[in-house]
Amino acid sequence: MPDVNISSTNNLLEKMKDMGNGTHARVIATAVVNSDGTSASVLPAGTNRSGAITTGGTAQSLAPANAARKMLSGQNISAGDLWINEIGGAAAIDAAGSYKITAGASFKINTNQAVSIIGATTGQKFTATET
Repeated sequence: MPDVNISSTNNLLEKMKDMGNGTHARVIATAVVNSDGTSASVLPAGTNRSGAITTGGTAQSLAPANAARKMLSGQNISAGDLWINEIGGAAAIDAAGSYKITAGASFKINTNQAVSIIGATTGQKFTATET
């Protein structure tokens, strides 16, 4: 039996997919469509927020406040610990209000507030993407 479209409304496509072994699977896909009928990306383009600690022991901006932010994710790619403050304040080493990101650990932040970062040593690296 060939693939069968069940419905296609409101940017939602529902079909029965022939699995080739006598069975079918229900497939539901969503899409954003431009006014001319062409597909538009539903994923935001990320903004690179990667960097390094410019002055050890001093908080710096990881990402400014952004009302449109969906997520800020990243990883500590240095050998030492980093700390992040996600509520608009200055990050501080081993202090309340800052989250410790150990060497190699990843983080995901869901806030539209400014995010700051601090590490004990100049040159500590981190990778981060804002979407």
